[in-house]
Amino acid sequence: MPINDDPDDTANILFPSTAPGAQPALDDDDDPPPPQKLKGALEKELFGDQFEESPAMFRTEVAMRDVLREQEDAVATVLGLSQAERQARNRYAVDMVNESGLDPYVMGRLVVSMATEAQLEAARMETAGVEAQEKFAVAEAEQQRLWGEEIRSAMKGLYGVTQAETLASRTKKFIESNAKLNQTLSIAGLSTNPKIFLALAEHVRKHVPRT
Repeated sequence: MPINDDPDDTANILFPSTAPGAQPALDDDDDPPPPQKLKGALEKELFGDQFEESPAMFRTEVAMRDVLREQEDAVATVLGLSQAERQARNRYAVDMVNESGLDPYVMGRLVVSMATEAQLEAARMETAGVEAQEKFAVAEAEQQRLWGEEIRSAMKGLYGVTQAETLASRTKKFIESNAKLNQTLSIAGLSTNPKIFLALAEHVRKHVPRT
């Protein structure tokens, strides 16, 4: 697959003057036509020229593009990533969803959105004072404890004591067996966030065969 030699050239990605079907030169009296975007232009901006409308990938990239675009400016400014680095990061997110078999419209968006917010928060804390960082660490540890209690209570209420324990174990194994998902959820302890863990548990219950 071709790789863009100039990934920062967004104008060429969105409005290529030499693209197939490009408008011919205008006479002075002609009104200029409206800008024409290539099909998949937003995906090319987010994922680079490695993006292709292949059946295996297109659905996931389309499903993820809105949440990725919403956080694009913050990722660029707070994390300090170039366009090429952001595109690589976005492709990693797509690979994570595809390899783990998650629904991109539900779980994919949820995981990526929450992981990005956690990364942004951690990056902002790096520029805070020592006292603020210490308070943040204490609050984060307490949050992890409360999340664990919430997950155990919710799992028992949803599935009963015995099934809850089994399903919790299967969910943890599912996370650990998917490297990119595991890496993503390691950010700020997101694997123990009830919103994510309970949704993953239901995914495992419905779609992952017992081993």
